Amino acid sequence: MGENLFILSAGASAESGTPIMHYFLDIAEDIWRKNLFKENQNKIYTVFKLITKLYSFYAISKLKQY
Repeated sequence: MGENLFILSAGASAESGTPIMHYFLDIAEDIWRKNLFKENQNKIYTVFKLITKLYSFYAISKLKQY
């Protein structure tokens, strides 16, 4: 048995170009804009439209600490 131990974190494969969750929506939007989603174009558009609305809501919301 070898004496080396490798511990890989969730982003270990990011350097090879594998998408990670932090960039998932950006990559998905790029694919959508290039019309590479052949099915469900309208559903994907709706998702991005809702995400945009959520960003604007988040920008004007105030969080209270109790």
